[in-house]
Amino acid sequence: MLGIGLDLDAIAAVVIGGTLLTGGTGGITGTVTGVLLPGVIQSLINQVGNLTPAFQQVVSGAVLALVVAQRVLGKAQRLS
Repeated sequence: MLGIGLDLDAIAAVVIGGTLLTGGTGGITGTVTGVLLPGVIQSLINQVGNLTPAFQQVVSGAVLALVVAQRVLGKAQRLS
């Protein structure tokens, strides 16, 4: 059973890539970036080596939340 539990990761990758959840359109470049960013973050966390898996998820989630918040704030700034 391949891919079970990866639905949230797929949604996060698309949102990080710039596609709106409310029906927006996105591009392949943004989506690829959205897929690579969490992988790079996870690799960096694994190199630290002394973090528990639960704490790894917290750190990864916090970084992803910052990326999404930055995109939202940047878009709001461009609109005003």
